[in-house]
Amino acid sequence: MPLPPLHLHTVGGPLPGARDLVTLAVVVAVMTVAACQVALALLERRRLSPATVIPATVWLGWVAAASSVAAGVLHVAVVQDHAEAYLPFGIAFALLAAFQLAWPVAFLRRPSRPAALLAIVVNGGAVAVWVWSRTIGLPIGPVVGEVEAIGVVDSVSTALELVLVLCLLPAVWGGDRWTRSLRPGRAVVAACVAIGVIAFAMLVGLFSLSGPV
Repeated sequence: MPLPPLHLHTVGGPLPGARDLVTLAVVVAVMTVAACQVALALLERRRLSPATVIPATVWLGWVAAASSVAAGVLHVAVVQDHAEAYLPFGIAFALLAAFQLAWPVAFLRRPSRPAALLAIVVNGGAVAVWVWSRTIGLPIGPVVGEVEAIGVVDSVSTALELVLVLCLLPAVWGGDRWTRSLRPGRAVVAACVAIGVIAFAMLVGLFSLSGPV
């Protein structure tokens, strides 16, 4: 008996409604402003010199770590659905989610070029597989060669992976154009705003899984 066509990544359904999106955006914006205020207050207490700068490899590393956690959470949310459709896919998603959740802990404790390169390879590979599955179809799976539909959760997680890759380029290649340093206050604000955007993207993805509440 032939298997019915599968669209694994449309599990979450359509985007939340406009009212829900506005509500999420307001909540994230308030939390982002609060985080900025707390972080700036902590910097003030440390009395950093006005001449102090935070390299791009550091403050972009914070953004990369947040992107990794957000993508990992989204992948955890869809592991069961993929495992039920095709067990190897479920295992692959579980391993990817575990890496994305564990990597930030190791990287923030001891940032290094090899760790950044490893994250770029893993997340870049995930993006490449996503593009492959949405253009010509994967050569493996329950329905070989089927072009999968583009959904909310997979689009958000792929965007987060791309953000991570871009943020880690300075740590791998360096160069003047990739190493823009900022004053502590500006670096914190830039990182908090970026992390707020990431949090919003993650909430939209999770919200699309469960539907409006």
